[in-house]
Amino acid sequence: MSLPHITLKRGKDKRVLNGHDWVFSNEIESMIGAPGVGDWVEVRRNDTKLIGFGFYHPHALIAVRILTRSKPPEDAELFASRIRSAVGFREKLFPGAGAVRLIHGESDGMPGLIVDRIGNWLTVQVNAAGFEKRLDLITELLQDIVKPEGILFRNDSYQRTLEELPEYVRSVPEAEEVGFEIQESGLTYKVDLIGGQKTGFYIDQRENRRFFRDLVTEGDKVYDGFCNDGGFAMNAALAGGEVMAADISAPALARAKENAVLNGLDGKITFMEGDLMKHPELIGAGGPYDVINLDPPNFARNKKSAIPALKGYIKLHGMAIKALKEGGILCTASCSHHIREDRFLDTVMEAAQKRNRKAVILHRAFQPADHPILAAMPETGYLKFMVFRIM
Repeated sequence: MSLPHITLKRGKDKRVLNGHDWVFSNEIESMIGAPGVGDWVEVRRNDTKLIGFGFYHPHALIAVRILTRSKPPEDAELFASRIRSAVGFREKLFPGAGAVRLIHGESDGMPGLIVDRIGNWLTVQVNAAGFEKRLDLITELLQDIVKPEGILFRNDSYQRTLEELPEYVRSVPEAEEVGFEIQESGLTYKVDLIGGQKTGFYIDQRENRRFFRDLVTEGDKVYDGFCNDGGFAMNAALAGGEVMAADISAPALARAKENAVLNGLDGKITFMEGDLMKHPELIGAGGPYDVINLDPPNFARNKKSAIPALKGYIKLHGMAIKALKEGGILCTASCSHHIREDRFLDTVMEAAQKRNRKAVILHRAFQPADHPILAAMPETGYLKFMVFRIM
């Protein structure tokens, strides 16, 4: 099979040769052929030696997403092999899990493709034009290999705009609502795949929610900011805490309240609707608290927004520290790969210093093993979860 091929500029191939799977548009020196959006291309070094094969996009900053470096691609064979490998790995690590990420983009050799299994359904998010072009094949392979009850396509993410892809949500079979219960760490959650955040459930915080439970002791006053479906709040309540949980989203709070009732914890959690981003003074309302958790949405979608995002974290952390008792626990998370861990840590330190407090690191974590990080691509690592004792 003869494919169009691109040649990289001199000195621009080192990162890709080291395992990074993106070629940026400003790194291309020349092209032979006229590939369209989502077509296969060969990627070559400046000396024309072959690097690999990937999906091309003529109008995106990420011009090529490399999928294989070994042989010319055959779509069905390549994708089936990658899907089976990724699914088998998750079945080994997370047998019986109520919710698990089956395919995590570049880290599973499927750049721009996210697949979660939540209950007996799959939620699929396509952020690359190459996979959008082959979505029928991907759907067929997922149905054959995973055999789900249904597939929900949550193709409404910001990342799709970067590939000039339309936003939509649809399901196979067609359904107006997709809701059911799942189990996680001894708690029952009612999930709403269409109305919920991200792909329907925050799977990446699974282990951090369970860790949070062990930070709370009987009688502790706990504040859970940006509580969403109530995962951290319920774990705190299960440990004996008296919890205040806040979120801007009325639908999310409704699900959180329903989850609390479902687990017999509604008497231990008070819910509050409020915009903690615009009104950070709401953080810690009703304090002082023994434990505070902050799990805000993505502050920084791109590099340009990283600096204002860091300022936002300083404000949030400052209000949380102000509301914590001496020796209290602060848990905080960032879900943007544009915010480095050291810069995130600095926001807690600066907030503490401004209030003449000291922050002592107790625990650091990142995304779980079903959200693996490709070592050569720091962009695949996004979640930071840090725990501090505030003196």
